[in-house]
Amino acid sequence: MSKHRPTRIKRRDFLKGTLAAGAGLTLAGTGLRSAFAQRSPAAEEIRVAIVGCGSRGSGTLVSQAQGAADVRIVALCDPDQDRMDSVYAGLGDPTVVRTQDVRDLLTNDDVDAFLVASPTHWHALQTTWACQARKDVLCEKPISHNILESRRMLEYANHYSRIVQVGTQRRAAYGAGQARQFFEGGTLGAIQWIHCWWFSARSSVGLQDPPWTPNFPTFDFDLYMGRAPLDPLSWGTTPLTVSDVHAGWHWNWQLGNGDMSNLGIHVFDQARFVCDIAGAPTRVRCVGNRYNFNDGGQTPNVQFTLMEYPDFPVVVENRGLPSSSLYGYARGFRIQCANGYIIGFEDATAYDNADSVIGGTWGAGDPNTGLFSNFFDVVRSRDKASLIAPLDAVNPSNDGCLLGNASYRMGTATDKNTIRTAIAGFGAAPDRFEDVLLHLAANSVDVDTNPLLMGPWLTFDESAAEIAQVDGSTDAGPVATANGYISDTYRSPYLLPDALPPMRVRDGAWAAY
Repeated sequence: MSKHRPTRIKRRDFLKGTLAAGAGLTLAGTGLRSAFAQRSPAAEEIRVAIVGCGSRGSGTLVSQAQGAADVRIVALCDPDQDRMDSVYAGLGDPTVVRTQDVRDLLTNDDVDAFLVASPTHWHALQTTWACQARKDVLCEKPISHNILESRRMLEYANHYSRIVQVGTQRRAAYGAGQARQFFEGGTLGAIQWIHCWWFSARSSVGLQDPPWTPNFPTFDFDLYMGRAPLDPLSWGTTPLTVSDVHAGWHWNWQLGNGDMSNLGIHVFDQARFVCDIAGAPTRVRCVGNRYNFNDGGQTPNVQFTLMEYPDFPVVVENRGLPSSSLYGYARGFRIQCANGYIIGFEDATAYDNADSVIGGTWGAGDPNTGLFSNFFDVVRSRDKASLIAPLDAVNPSNDGCLLGNASYRMGTATDKNTIRTAIAGFGAAPDRFEDVLLHLAANSVDVDTNPLLMGPWLTFDESAAEIAQVDGSTDAGPVATANGYISDTYRSPYLLPDALPPMRVRDGAWAAY
C-alpha cells in the first residue's frame, strides 16, 4: 500500500486553494461530482468509505454497512496503517482502497458517502470537505470540536445539498420514538425539570513525563493531529505503543471534548428528542473535577452540568468513577412533568406522579440499525426531512455540552456549601448534587481537601453562536476567555473552510450552488 509521500505536496497545494484555505474557491467549478449523484439512487448501490478504523469504525460502521442492502464498502482511511489493514483483511475484498490521508478520497468518484468515526477534532474538516466533493456523510458524535465547526458543517451540507446524519443513534430506538409520541399527546403536561445521566467507569490513560512524540513506521502523526498543534503527548503507559495514542485523545482538550460531549450528549440529546425541545440552553454552568487519576488526561471524570431553558432546568451528570445505576439505568433521562414523568434511554416508561405506569413501557429495538438504514434510505431519496438525527436538530445538544466544558474550564475550587447555595432551587440539582457527594466519598474523594471546581454561568447567544455574558456580565475579558474555550486555531494546511456566500434564488427555488 502506498503511503503517498511522493505526491503529498502537490495534493496539499491543490487542496489549500480549494478546500482548506477557503479563498473564495470551491470544488463547484471543477466538475467534481460523486458518481452517485449522476446515477439513479433507488436503483444503485451506495459505495461508502470508512473514515476512522478504531473500535467504532471497525465495529459498528463496518457491520452496519455490510448488513445493509445495496451498500458496499469501497475505501478505508486511517492514519494508523495497521488498524486500517486489520479492517481490510476482515473485509476480504481486494478492491477496497486504503489510504492514510482522507484527502485522497475526495477526488475518488467511486466513493458516494463517508462514514466518519475519527477523533473529534477531525470531524468538521472531513465533513465539510466531503460535502464540497459531493459526498454524503454519517458523522459520529461528538459532532464537532467547537461551536463554529458545527455551524460550518451545517452550512456546507445545505449549500451542497448533502445528506449529513449525526451518530446519536439512540434517537432511532423504538422506545424513544414511542415515548416521543406519548409526550406529544399532552397527557403529562408541561415540563418541570429534566435530569440526564451517564455513569460509566473509566480507566487512567497513564502519564508520560516528559511528554513523548509518537514515531512508528506505520503511523502518520502529522495526519493524526490534523488541525491540532504537533505537540508531544502527555498520556501513555510505558512501554509506549501506538495504542497509547488512541487511548487518550478523548480526554485531551486539543483533540477531544471529554465524556460530556462523548457520552453526555447521548442522554441530553435523547431527552431533547423525546420532548422535541428546540434550540440550545440559554445559560450553562458546570461543576466537576478529575479525581483519582494522576495521569495525562485533562478533562473531568466527574461532571455536573446545569442547563437553563426559558421554562425549565436541565441537569446532566457524567461520572467516570465506579458508579451504580439510577432507576435501574446506568445511563438515561428523567423528564418530570406536571402530571407524571418518563424514564428511559433506548427503552422508556411513562408514569403518573403516583408512580403507576401510564401509556406504556416501550422496548429499545435496534438503534444502530435504525440510524444507519435511515441514513442510507435518505441518501437514496434525498428527502432530508426524513433524517432521524440531522445536524440542525442535534447541534443544540452539541452546543450545550461544549458550553458545559467551557464553564468547567473557567472554574475555580469551591467548597460544597457554596455550591449547594448556588444550585438551590434548580430542578433536580440539589438532590442530585448530594448524590454526587456520596458517590465521591464512596470513591475515597474528600471534597473538603480536594474540592470541586465550579464554573461561571455562561449566557449563550445561539443566533450568533457565541457566549454573550459570564455570570451576567458583558465584561470583555471574561467573555473573550469563555469564547476562546468554544473555538480553535488551525494548523496549515488543515484549515476550516471559509463561510460560504448566501444561497440565491434560481428558477424560483433556492440554489445550493
